[in-house]
Amino acid sequence: MPTSWVPSSPDIVADGLDAWITSLRARLTHGELGDLGPVTLSDGKKLPAELAARLMLNDLDHFEDLPRSWGNDPLKVVRRRLLLHDLQDLRWQL
Repeated sequence: MPTSWVPSSPDIVADGLDAWITSLRARLTHGELGDLGPVTLSDGKKLPAELAARLMLNDLDHFEDLPRSWGNDPLKVVRRRLLLHDLQDLRWQL
C-alpha cells in the first residue's frame, strides 16, 4: 500500500487494521470471499462480501493516490477516516 498523505488514526494502526487490509487484498486475490454472504455497510445497505471489500479497497487506493496537497482538505481527511472505520466494520463481519 502506498504511503498515505493522511496519517491514520492511532487506534486504527494500534489494532492492526493496516495489516488486516494487506491480508484482505491477498484473500481477494485468492478468491476467498466469493462464497461469503452479504455484509452490512455503515449506511445499512447489504452487499456481497467480495464486492464490498473490492469497493472499499478501491476507495482506499484512490485516497492513497491523491497528491499530498489534497491532505489539507478537511472533507477528504474525514472521508478517508470514515472509510477506515468502514473497513474495520467489515473486518468484524468477516
